[in-house]
Amino acid sequence: MYVYKDVEFDIKFKGFNGNIPVNIVADETDIGDLRDIHAIKQSLNNLFNTKPGDRLINPFFGINLSNFVFDTITTTTCDLIGRTILEGIRTYEPRVTVDNLNVVGYPDKNEYRITFTFTFVDENISETNLVSILNSDGFKFEGN
Repeated sequence: MYVYKDVEFDIKFKGFNGNIPVNIVADETDIGDLRDIHAIKQSLNNLFNTKPGDRLINPFFGINLSNFVFDTITTTTCDLIGRTILEGIRTYEPRVTVDNLNVVGYPDKNEYRITFTFTFVDENISETNLVSILNSDGFKFEGN
């Protein structure tokens, strides 16, 4: 059972190479789905990497965290990144509440490590911790 479900952005070509056994129905769908925490992670990844103005239908969507990558890494910049993230989540991701957010800058690596603790609005899903990296490659959750 799942609570949240989204379409997976990456198309994966499925099927068999060769003959299909008689008792198996071939799965010919190319569009997969993401459920619960994976759907939320994809939504947040999209939010954090989208620049306002990129979406014609919703030109205000996005917070584009890559704007901060070449700023001087200070506690003030970390605080600003945190505030930007919190505002973006409050505005565009109503399925979660951020309980804890920690942004730490690493000047030697020119990157930020961002740790989230979420509570889901639906009570059937427990609290979740996520760790991410923001650097010149953009925003990415660890493990992706």
